[in-house]
Order: sequence, then C-alpha cells, then structure tokens
Amino acid sequence: MKKITEIIADVEKKATEPIEGFDWPLDKWYIERFLFLISGATNFIFIFLGIVFHPAFYLVLMFFGAMQILFALTGFSMTVKLLSSFGIKQKSSVMEGA
Repeated sequence: MKKITEIIADVEKKATEPIEGFDWPLDKWYIERFLFLISGATNFIFIFLGIVFHPAFYLVLMFFGAMQILFALTGFSMTVKLLSSFGIKQKSSVMEGA
C-alpha cells in the first residue's frame, strides 16, 4: 500500500502536468484570449437583444461571423489590429516572456 504522502505527491505531480488540449496559461492575457472573450460576449449580447427586442440584431452576428471567416481565410483581423495597438501581445510572445 502507498503511504498518504506518496499519494499526495502523485496527485500534486499530476495536477501540475498540462492537460491535453488545455495548455494555455490562465494567469496571462493575450490576443487569442481577448478574441474568444469578445466573440463570446458579442454572441451572448446580440442573441439576447435579438430575442428580447428585435431580430435585426442577428445581422450583427452575421457580420461578426463573416469577419471570422475572413480572418480564417486571409489572416486579417481588425480586432487583432486594434488589440495590438493597445500593446496586447500574441500567445507566442507572452509564453516566451517577451
């Protein structure tokens, strides 16, 4: 039988190992996290507004969807340009400590 201290040491070791697919540090903010935050907040707010007030608010979601497709196809994003102008860095430079 393992001693309690060995069990605790095993649990602590496993707790510090990165989880597959979830290796982004949560103590730092970078452009990718801001993009997910803005996208999620926009979706939530405009779906709520479309349900409560008027379906025309769904057009804003269509615009944001089109911009996300444009970003996926070309790599160009106005949001990234805006966030970069505020000094927010990409994940790779945050991970390197730059």
